[in-house]
Amino acid sequence: MGIYRELQALGYQGSYENVRVQLTAEEQTMLTRIRQIHPELDLAYALAQQFVQMMRTRTGEQLDACLEAVASSSLTDLQSFVGSVSEDKEAVLAGLTRDESNGPTEGHIDCPQTDQTQHVWSSQV
Repeated sequence: MGIYRELQALGYQGSYENVRVQLTAEEQTMLTRIRQIHPELDLAYALAQQFVQMMRTRTGEQLDACLEAVASSSLTDLQSFVGSVSEDKEAVLAGLTRDESNGPTEGHIDCPQTDQTQHVWSSQV
């Protein structure tokens, strides 16, 4: 998201989807080697990419299959992910299927507590 914001500051008006960091050839080679050497990392990478693709294409109908693939895998470290998603599945499905967006909100939320905190401190002095 940082690169996208930098480009926006320079006048870029395209979408975030058009700005993706691509691995260099050396990084891609290293990733391929790691995936070949460590089958569990290869599986984790493949499952993560499946979920990322589902987010990018908003194909939430694939969520159950994705979660089942993780749940039936040997990747115990990802089991908590399945549990967390399952607990709030309706919201996750909405995020994976609906076109609405809150847009970029990071750093744009006003914090009224700041003023209240300053008021409390100044009244105690």
